[in-house]
Amino acid sequence: MEKEENNNNSSPCQNIPSEIQEQLSNIDQSLAFIQQIIAAIVLNYKALACQRQQILDAACNGGTPICDYSGIYPMRFAANAVILRASAFFFRLSKQALQTPQQDCVLKQSAQTNFLASLLVLLAAAIRFYDLNVVEQDSFNSEAADIIEGNPTI
Repeated sequence: MEKEENNNNSSPCQNIPSEIQEQLSNIDQSLAFIQQIIAAIVLNYKALACQRQQILDAACNGGTPICDYSGIYPMRFAANAVILRASAFFFRLSKQALQTPQQDCVLKQSAQTNFLASLLVLLAAAIRFYDLNVVEQDSFNSEAADIIEGNPTI
């Protein structure tokens, strides 16, 4: 009967200190962001597969597209936005770890290294997101100019 009572509770123990609850919350959020990153990788994979098919269509079908390629940018945008958001979350965690007093020099050095690595990953994600949008805007402007000049592109 005691096992049944334990199975009905949502947590395995009742008196978890708030410090540990906070750590568990951070881990839960980290797991959720890792799942989102995996989904972003799948979106990038799909976008890349579409681009591959686009190249094949151009080479083998005289430039006549077989598929609709208008979805490549939205897939890449969504994937990059998710990665940027996740990178910001992990950067915030590394900043918190850096601000937490450490008694061990090795742990302090590790926190500094992880903070720098998280900063670089966040900057890389931001640069990639910016570049994606600049390239898309340039592509949109080129297509608009072609339509205005009477040279629509497919």
